[in-house]
Amino acid sequence: MNKAMNKNRAELGEAPIGKLLLKLSLPATFGMIINGLYNLVDTIFIGRGVGTDAIGGLALSFPAQMIIIGFGIAIGQGAASVVSRNLGAQNDQRARRAAGNAFALALTAGLLILIFGRLFFEPLLNLLGATDALRIYSRDYLSIILLGSPFTAMSMVANNLLRAEGKAKISMVVMLIGAVTNIILDPIFIFVFRMGVAGAAWATIIGQILSFLYASRYFLMRKT
Repeated sequence: MNKAMNKNRAELGEAPIGKLLLKLSLPATFGMIINGLYNLVDTIFIGRGVGTDAIGGLALSFPAQMIIIGFGIAIGQGAASVVSRNLGAQNDQRARRAAGNAFALALTAGLLILIFGRLFFEPLLNLLGATDALRIYSRDYLSIILLGSPFTAMSMVANNLLRAEGKAKISMVVMLIGAVTNIILDPIFIFVFRMGVAGAAWATIIGQILSFLYASRYFLMRKT
């Protein structure tokens, strides 16, 4: 157990509730707002660079995208509850084990979503209501989003575990990295390389991958 962990545990256990509430809730709220920029930014650039039909195809893909995110959040919140209780009980070994299991479960869920999504891709588009005019755009966008399912799910888990440890600011930075990456890459891929909706999807996935890698670096350095 290192000094940083002891200091963080003492702060969570002894600091005034009001101060802790502001310290943890404000970055978390800002982070969630940042996270909402992904689809908004994609929609803006796709609308300006591809067209209105492409926006419709993007909108059809959102429910499937939310399922991926939902799995990550569900696993992350469940693990965060276990981790925070064990950290409070000074049982760091069980906290580490719970975090490791959460990442493994998120990876498995992401891979299963990817596999089944690809196997039943066309029926999925039909279920989402894709018309002939929108299908090509939904196919281009969602096929790439599915490839990033494991990273998206694990990134959601990492954010929840960071907040469970009281590291709301780091969690905010993790989400900020992904959003800023998306904002930078969207116009490059869409307008410069003319990749269309596929470019927006790749920008989103690269942002999620970088977010996960940054969070992983923190966990590996802290060994928590």
